[in-house]
Amino acid sequence: MYQVLDKNKTKPDEIIAFLNSINDDFPVPLNRVTDIIDYANKLLKFGDLFFIKNDSHIIGIIGGYNNDVENRIGYISILFVLSNYRGKGIGTTLLETFIETSIKQGMNLIHVNTNRKNEEAIRLYKGKGFVLRESGNVSEYTLIRQL
Repeated sequence: MYQVLDKNKTKPDEIIAFLNSINDDFPVPLNRVTDIIDYANKLLKFGDLFFIKNDSHIIGIIGGYNNDVENRIGYISILFVLSNYRGKGIGTTLLETFIETSIKQGMNLIHVNTNRKNEEAIRLYKGKGFVLRESGNVSEYTLIRQL
């Protein structure tokens, strides 16, 4: 079984390096959507960020925000597991950790956007109680889970 670590167990450079290494694995490269350094620093400063390592290398990550205390809505910004580690429960473990954190922080709902072609992620989210919703974006779905 893999151990989930939180953002206090890493350095910004490690998260930035991991995000750069997976940049082209998204349907739209991450660096075309956001500045990776700014994104990593924002997650580290304001977000909830968890990851799993194999030896000294990050193999999976989940990050998002549980700071909308007025509406009590959490948001998953990224969930990624390296391809050779998929199917081993790492994504499920990371997602469960984020859900538990959202509940502890008083959220009533979590939402996430994912590419319509990302069937693996959609299956994972649905398996954890997320419901598919149209996002208004032709390339994305929104998935929502009540807590």
